[in-house]
Amino acid sequence: MKYLHEAFMQSIYAIGNSDPNPPVGAILVSNKNKIIGSGYTQVYGSHHAEIMAIEEAKKNHGIDSLIGSTLYVTLEPCNHFGKTPPCTTAIKKNQISKVVIASLDQTDKVNGAEELRSSNIDVKLYNSDDFKDELLWTLDAFHYAQKNKKPRVILKWAQTSSGWLAPMSGKSGPISNAFSREAVFRIRKLFNSILVTPGTVLSDRPLLNSRFNGSFSLNLKNENFLLKSLSAFELNYPDEYRKNIKRFIMLPRLDKNWNENDLKEYLNLQASLEGSYFFITDDPQQEKLMTSWGFNCFVSDYSDISGILNYTYKMGAINLMVEAGPSFCKHFIENSVPNLLFIFKSRQEQWGKGRGFFLSFDAAQNNENKIKESGYIKLYNIQLNTDELQVYQKK
Repeated sequence: MKYLHEAFMQSIYAIGNSDPNPPVGAILVSNKNKIIGSGYTQVYGSHHAEIMAIEEAKKNHGIDSLIGSTLYVTLEPCNHFGKTPPCTTAIKKNQISKVVIASLDQTDKVNGAEELRSSNIDVKLYNSDDFKDELLWTLDAFHYAQKNKKPRVILKWAQTSSGWLAPMSGKSGPISNAFSREAVFRIRKLFNSILVTPGTVLSDRPLLNSRFNGSFSLNLKNENFLLKSLSAFELNYPDEYRKNIKRFIMLPRLDKNWNENDLKEYLNLQASLEGSYFFITDDPQQEKLMTSWGFNCFVSDYSDISGILNYTYKMGAINLMVEAGPSFCKHFIENSVPNLLFIFKSRQEQWGKGRGFFLSFDAAQNNENKIKESGYIKLYNIQLNTDELQVYQKK
């Protein structure tokens, strides 16, 4: 299983960067039990993980090194023509004798394992439960999005020790410490798609990009695959991938606190940043104004969360991290929208009195039973210096 674990480590660098293709990792081991190639899925339309591993082996060890080798891959190799030829063709052509697969592809058109077996290649499939944690952070989102035609939703918020997410009025400023903020930047990049709600835009004018510092160590113990993924940013995370994030921005309605100048300034700010931006409004008047300035905008009733999620999926979101204030957090939870919760808990108290919602108060009191009643079970407690990150999954 160690080589499959190595293949999953390779796949970290494809998470969010290979969308809409799945983030796959591959390792090639020679008939002398030596790693000769490794790779991960490249940007959409380019090489898959298997091809990257094969080409690396050819380059470094010669084409004959592939004869009788074993390919370890996190997802069943494809057997169809898409943007690239089938990976099964390359496996057969290069006389790889065995393929070890961590999980089957759930799309009907793949059938790679069957094709390889018909060509007398030994195929071993592991039980997906053996890699439950690895699959949660790599391929589960792809399968979920393929099946449901909407992204997997990760709801993230930061809260004070009393459960406040925001002050009663005005700009909140940072609640979390520097370690938590660094973790958020890396998590944004890992998931690669962010949705921010209008109250947060109004109060904070967020950039929503990933400003992580690769030399900043979070001192993580790598006890689970999420932590291994976050630690990878301290190693050799590809520079060309670091700032390519899709930002979905739900804009506030025009009023005295958000006037035309505020709107135009924020639109231009987002347009100046690397990555992709997508504006959403529930104000037809605002949409007309934006169009006159040359900005596209999706118009939707903000209560129609399903419609907004469908739009983000059409625009390429697979893993969608939602950064919201207390009102929208409550709305999302009550409608059972989030698949995962990321709760950043500070030990500090701020504001005396602020705004929260029922689940933030449960988290502040470490009331696991109440959170479970809301439909979520805890996966991890992660210590980030004086802060704590609690990760929950929908039951």
